[in-house]
Amino acid sequence: MKFCLQVFAFAALGLLNGCSCGSDGNSLGSVGMDGGDREGGADGGDMDSAVGSGDVDVGEDADAQDADAQDADAGPVDPFDSADFDDEPTACSGEWVYGTLGGQAGWTAVTNDYAQPDSFLGTTQVLGDEPARGLSVVGTFAGGDGLEEAGQVFAGSRAVWFKRGYDSPGSGTPQSPNIEPAGLGSDADSTATGGDGAYRDTFRYSLRIRAHQNNDGSRLAIVTGKIDGNDNASNYLEVANDGAGGMRVRVLVQTPGGGWDGTYTDIADGLAYDTWHEIVAVMKHHPGAVVDLWQYRVDGVLSDITDGYYSVARDEFSFDYESSSRMKLRPRHANYDGSKLGFYLDNLAVSSWRADARVATKSEYCANFEGEPGG
Repeated sequence: MKFCLQVFAFAALGLLNGCSCGSDGNSLGSVGMDGGDREGGADGGDMDSAVGSGDVDVGEDADAQDADAQDADAGPVDPFDSADFDDEPTACSGEWVYGTLGGQAGWTAVTNDYAQPDSFLGTTQVLGDEPARGLSVVGTFAGGDGLEEAGQVFAGSRAVWFKRGYDSPGSGTPQSPNIEPAGLGSDADSTATGGDGAYRDTFRYSLRIRAHQNNDGSRLAIVTGKIDGNDNASNYLEVANDGAGGMRVRVLVQTPGGGWDGTYTDIADGLAYDTWHEIVAVMKHHPGAVVDLWQYRVDGVLSDITDGYYSVARDEFSFDYESSSRMKLRPRHANYDGSKLGFYLDNLAVSSWRADARVATKSEYCANFEGEPGG
């Protein structure tokens, strides 16, 4: 396994007029914020964060100001702590059955989930579900009930197999239930949605992942989403199974002053496709800043600190900052392409807190897909 910082040139995306650069190779396609129906059925909103619909108070929390008197634009040199990466939720919730993940246990619905060229042959337990779906809770047949589709599992008897799906920067992709948001204006966002109204400066998500087959071109973006579920929030991280040497994990870093331009930076490569890998992502927001800082850990190895791609882009285009409140899974390979067999996912977790009051402000969610109805 080799960890590196290999940089790929990335051309301007031209997304403000709704055009797409495609979703194959190194082109990111419609990676920008959801601007309406540019994806043929994505959220019909009007670039919510851009035009001010549902504006929130972006003034920083007064308590946070008192707690940190540094200049807001300067930001901390290294705000990350090893405890941030190790602080994984353990009390997982949800009742899970075999079938599509969309709509189960608070996860958002999935657009164009069906009519795939292949099928999950196990008997679904989700009302109205179809065998020819792109996403499913799968199992190890440990229960002996014959209902589950066989699949790879990291721990326990269930996981998620995400073969293919809708490539949308907005709604229509699977997103975890919201937790208390983190970032600029998170206190106001929390209040507006009936939360505790606390400001939080740290957001964390983690998961286990492996591919189904070697080098089939499958790509999955694992990013933060916003409360209303219609946009990417802060960062861009992608797992790509597109090389003979194994999978790689890469982030997109926005080019300052470059509009939508950016560079891909590999933070890990040479990852065996048939081995489970751990990805941990941590965001730190400095009070008053409009750009989030991110650091990642892949199989125990830390990346360099980078800016959140979308937080930089929003600032450059004078769009409103968006706080992070959930995990968003966004396939980047073509839907309905039977040669792409995707990834298995297990032990998904998200959490948020304020660094100077971690215990008092911590909000968390995790899914290991083990809970059964009535269990």
